[in-house]
Amino acid sequence: MIKLPTTKIQNSSDKIDIHLDRLYNLKTDFGNVDEQVINNLLESIDSWKGCISELEIEIKGYRGLDYELKNDETNDELILY
Repeated sequence: MIKLPTTKIQNSSDKIDIHLDRLYNLKTDFGNVDEQVINNLLESIDSWKGCISELEIEIKGYRGLDYELKNDETNDELILY
């Protein structure tokens, strides 16, 4: 079976969604694991952010897309410490 780029991209995206959902659902367990595990997760998240930014720039540049995130119209406030 030949996998086309569209199929590969969709499958990869679906797998990322599955794994991020698993991590999100484990958020209540973060306090029950070693500090080193949490530090490793934070380092991974930083790496993911960089990779996502690069992918976003590449995708927008390739197609000349003018894509913006949908505004969910919530009034949540982000507080950084």
